[in-house]
Amino acid sequence: MIIRIVKLSLHAEYISDFKTIFEKNKQKIISQKGCNRLEMLQDINDANVIFTYSWWHSEDDLNNYRNSEL
Repeated sequence: MIIRIVKLSLHAEYISDFKTIFEKNKQKIISQKGCNRLEMLQDINDANVIFTYSWWHSEDDLNNYRNSEL
């Protein structure tokens, strides 16, 4: 299993947009072959920092997602 962690530092005016886009696409990402779980977390000390965590069955599954249109 692979856990992919992405750290994003966003300007405050884009955080709401990012959250909307994330929620809109969350189910599409989870539906990708090999994706077991997907979460978004916001830093409690810096609201401009958001992390996404995704759990993948294999590196091949993760790479297939990375190379997809999503």
